Amino acid sequence: MTAGVAAPAPSPAPPNKKTPEWRFRYLLRAGHTLIWIVTNEERRVERAIAAASVREGYDVRLWDCATGCVDLEGKEVPIPEPANNAQCVVEQIRKREKSAVWIMRDLPDLLALGDPMLVRSVKSIARDLQDEMDRNKLQTVVVVSPSSEVPLSLRGSAVVLDWPLPDRPEISKILTDVLSASKLKANGNVQECIDAAAGLAADDIANAFALSIVQHGHVEAAEVSAAKRQIIDRDKLLTWHDPDPRGMDGIGGLALLKAWLAERRLAFTPDARAYGLPPVKGVLLVGPSGTGKSLTAKCAAAAFGLPLLRLDLGAMKGSLMGQSEGNIRRALKTAEAITSCVLWVDELEKAIAGSRGPSGDSGVSADQLATLLTWRQECDLPIFFVATCNDPLALPPELISRFDETFFVDLPTVSERHEILAKCLAVFGRNPAKYALPLVAANTELFSGRELEKLVKAALFRAF
Repeated sequence: MTAGVAAPAPSPAPPNKKTPEWRFRYLLRAGHTLIWIVTNEERRVERAIAAASVREGYDVRLWDCATGCVDLEGKEVPIPEPANNAQCVVEQIRKREKSAVWIMRDLPDLLALGDPMLVRSVKSIARDLQDEMDRNKLQTVVVVSPSSEVPLSLRGSAVVLDWPLPDRPEISKILTDVLSASKLKANGNVQECIDAAAGLAADDIANAFALSIVQHGHVEAAEVSAAKRQIIDRDKLLTWHDPDPRGMDGIGGLALLKAWLAERRLAFTPDARAYGLPPVKGVLLVGPSGTGKSLTAKCAAAAFGLPLLRLDLGAMKGSLMGQSEGNIRRALKTAEAITSCVLWVDELEKAIAGSRGPSGDSGVSADQLATLLTWRQECDLPIFFVATCNDPLALPPELISRFDETFFVDLPTVSERHEILAKCLAVFGRNPAKYALPLVAANTELFSGRELEKLVKAALFRAF
């Protein structure tokens, strides 16, 4: 790719083109002068932006405070000294006589420092460029940032474009490139490997494929899944949990809830989509602590055959403006890229405690809640959302309405206590028929499921 080479006249985009590259090209054609792209994948997105810009007939210039300004070939673009000063680049943009896209790498960090001179320069250049009538001289400033928090003074000038993680066609191309570089051919588990890599950044996907090749001589889906788990845990936005391998059999009692889950499990099949079933939004489990709400999330993931991701809203609160909302958006973006999963939020009322009344968190919880509500309402992907709550009165009504169903998980009845005790004994390799479980169940009124499990463990220690 060479800077300055005019692309052929762009052909109109088909109406079903919804890729981020096409959305970026539409923004260029519409004459937007300040585009704020939200992503953590600087290199991948820069390549896509550069390719799209050249196709639209723009030159591309890249700037950062370490290397100054360069073209696509890495050649230095002369600008007034000092070249690592953002305001010098802004002045160069004003003098440019040919259409160009300026990718400003470090601009978000510099704007966050609050330098009024720089903020005014960027705002002025974005405003002045909009008055440019000559299509051959259009200039566009592109900011690549992990945060969607545009400085308040620039929000009237900037358009925000949220760049998604690689989709399956892009992952397939990455796999092809890695195999080609290793002089290998794809084997029969290609689709499994692609599914295993969904939800990761492009560089992480390539690294996971390459590591699997080094270890096994080919790309192994299980190895890619293991690498994905480590990467997701590293980012600390989501926590990868192992589903309970027992599935619905791991839950004692709760017959109505298990029947409802068994019915909704069918909604994730291709036949359900062909039938026209709407996507399943999720379930809210309300009740005292220790009654099996979290266990239900783990067992449901196993029964559905889906990965289980835990979303910890409290851990996502950051100290910087917009950091908390940015973290939750990144986490939800990862879940969307995986496409099919169980997303679990434990003790939801504690995570959003600051969204109602004085909380001392400067509205962070309210912003997180708004982000979660919007996503839950708009997302039509097969993501099953399981939230648990000990105190339903602490939840706002607009959040409760986002779930397909709400179940009250109460303390177990005598028959349910019998079933829970039997399942706990079976976990430890004991035959439940050999024990007087009806007598124990009758004498453990007001015990929660967790307390019954502790009772079995204590009995094992006593017997030993």
